[in-house]
Amino acid sequence: MIGKTLNRNKSIGISCMVFMAYVLFYLTGSNSGMHNVIQIGLFALWNVTAFAEDSKSYLYAIQNKPTYLLLLFLAYYFFTGGIEGNVTYLLSYIGVYLMIFSGHVQFLYYYRRNRLKEIKFIVYLSLIGWMIISILALSFYSRFPGAARTLAADTDAFGNLYIGGGYAIAIGSAILFSFLFSLLFKGVLNNKSVKLVALIVIILFILVVKTESTTTLIAAVMGALVGIFYEIRNRLSSGAKVLFYLFSVGLIVLLLNGVLTSLFFQLSDSASEEVYAKRFHRIGEKFDAFETGSNSENYVDERWGDVADSFNTFLDYPIFGVGYMAGNEFSKLNKYSVHAKFNVGAHSEIADSLAQYGIVGCFFLFGFFMQSLKRTNRGIKNKCYLVSLFIMALMNPFKYFHGFYALFVLIPCINLLLIKRNNQNVEKKLKL
Repeated sequence: MIGKTLNRNKSIGISCMVFMAYVLFYLTGSNSGMHNVIQIGLFALWNVTAFAEDSKSYLYAIQNKPTYLLLLFLAYYFFTGGIEGNVTYLLSYIGVYLMIFSGHVQFLYYYRRNRLKEIKFIVYLSLIGWMIISILALSFYSRFPGAARTLAADTDAFGNLYIGGGYAIAIGSAILFSFLFSLLFKGVLNNKSVKLVALIVIILFILVVKTESTTTLIAAVMGALVGIFYEIRNRLSSGAKVLFYLFSVGLIVLLLNGVLTSLFFQLSDSASEEVYAKRFHRIGEKFDAFETGSNSENYVDERWGDVADSFNTFLDYPIFGVGYMAGNEFSKLNKYSVHAKFNVGAHSEIADSLAQYGIVGCFFLFGFFMQSLKRTNRGIKNKCYLVSLFIMALMNPFKYFHGFYALFVLIPCINLLLIKRNNQNVEKKLKL
């Protein structure tokens, strides 16, 4: 049974040091020839040291619904892919998925060990590493504008890099930005922490902007706005809340009634070579077309069309999806690939997963995800970052370590420190 407060006296264990070596290396987004071998080696070493160091906590961390659902999904992935696919390919991706999706195990392990020094070590080193990699990425983008978009299509375009993998760190940063931004309005940070968190938030936002992913930027901003809305609402009396809701509804109606269209046009320029200028102009055109009833088509329709294509493929093959017919090789499923065999749009984690795995596979995959969130994010009332997550998962691929690490490990560990700082009963607060 975990103690009522985090234990201040116990030292940092060997497994925690191995874990952070693994995390920091993964966060770099290294694309060297040995990166998969190093990552898998560190991941395996963490499991060995964690079990040897504290077998009770390790068994506690793996004996739960999220782990069982993950193993069922991986079994489904392997056996359905094995019908037409290559076993070596499938096993390599199972290894990758184990690393990407196992954050709940690591959080529950260190939660159960109940060591304040370990939780602080994880949080502080993660944030320091994240900031260093973000600054390296910003420096690289200043010399090679649009590099993140290039890396999305070809990870080897610039050789071996340690800048977070382009879109990968931006997606994790959008989630972390939304959460940390909400903390600035929550009133739970001291003056020193407010300044530090504000600096981190600024760096994360600049990184998201410089990555030039419109969806990721919109997701980060929307998550932050929902976070502010939540905190303002909680500070109001019952009568003031009613007025606040009326004001919010009126503002939304006003935005949808021409103001939003004007805003997007003012922020944009159809002739500009700048990515955001072009994208915001096209979004403005869609709002204008909606208001006037015209039938103008542009990039927005194309992007939504990718989501629709995957969903239509799911409707055609709803039970098992189409993954098993292509050996679960995404290059054969991606409609833009030269090896494409099926109409999967490759621009929506949610729709693409439905198309690839069908109802059966997604029952395990989505069930794992929901159960992991339930276990790791308890005690966090302002879950504004889930808005960012939903927007990105709907309109972007999302199988990136950075995003899942932020969701299942870093944010829950920060929450543990906040609970401890407020002298609250950790066990009673989280009920894990």
